[in-house]
Amino acid sequence: MKSTSRKRKRRRRNTIRAVLITVLILAAVLITFLFASCGRSVFSKNLTADDAANMFTSGTFTVPDPESINFINEKVNTEFANSALLFNITDNTRLYVKNIHDVLYPASTTKVLTAYCALKYGNLNDTLKISQRCVDLEPGASRCHFQVGDSPTLEQALYGLMICSGNDAGIAIAENISGSVEEFAKLMNKEAAALGAVSTHFLNPHGLHEEEHYTTAYDLYLIFREVVKNKKFREILTHASYDTEIPDESGKMKKFSWHSTNRYLTDATFKPSTVTILGTKTGYTNEAGSCLVTLAQDHYGKEYISVIMKTSDPGTVFLETTDMYNTLVKK
Repeated sequence: MKSTSRKRKRRRRNTIRAVLITVLILAAVLITFLFASCGRSVFSKNLTADDAANMFTSGTFTVPDPESINFINEKVNTEFANSALLFNITDNTRLYVKNIHDVLYPASTTKVLTAYCALKYGNLNDTLKISQRCVDLEPGASRCHFQVGDSPTLEQALYGLMICSGNDAGIAIAENISGSVEEFAKLMNKEAAALGAVSTHFLNPHGLHEEEHYTTAYDLYLIFREVVKNKKFREILTHASYDTEIPDESGKMKKFSWHSTNRYLTDATFKPSTVTILGTKTGYTNEAGSCLVTLAQDHYGKEYISVIMKTSDPGTVFLETTDMYNTLVKK
């Protein structure tokens, strides 16, 4: 009887031990999964805009310390900007952060996402047709000066979109890629969400003002960081001007000459002494104020992205961007 009792106790201990080992293994697997998930830069469909506002790093979604939402360098002067950031994208470090989750109007910085979608889903040799909607723009809107029936390639339209900030080019790209502006806007929002830009909601490919067309400085950073991986996009950004010929409705070739809105390229503003500006995208409407996204590189090849949103005027947004970069150690 005693032998049987001991056997039962031994079996019970073995069973308990096996259960504990199983629990520990499952706990270890769960912990490993959670740590891996924290380091991912991909977007979770369950992540909300409120979640994103409480999550911050320079390139991945991890829970930050409470002090990291605003990381203000007192040497930087961005008093006229609502939101601003400067990140080292080579080392994944934040250098300056101000109100980066404030929801604001992006104006023509919208076109960064338009270009991203065009390069992802289009072919540079595709022929676009300029529709009436392309040319029916509000007075004062920047344009490539296409006419109905013109047939630029997607590549030519991208140059017009990014160099002279042509709103007509944006509509032509949208209609070519998705069939309509409305369908292209759905694609833009889908791609923004996939990049983690969960506070972005776009209604058009150009950024002309609409109440429900908005983003944040941090979302613009996420989008811009992705599109600058494309060599063609970088190449387009280097042009201070661009001359091309495009056939009209009858097949006759028409000359176009576009000039960059990048004041660094045209020597219309002070340049940073610490970095070389590789490219920019400007934006301005009355409601958005002046916005600017830039890519820069220092002497050692390290790259940086800056975003400034809602300053008073185009001159100020360039000067405050220069001021941010000039706080870096000069090489």
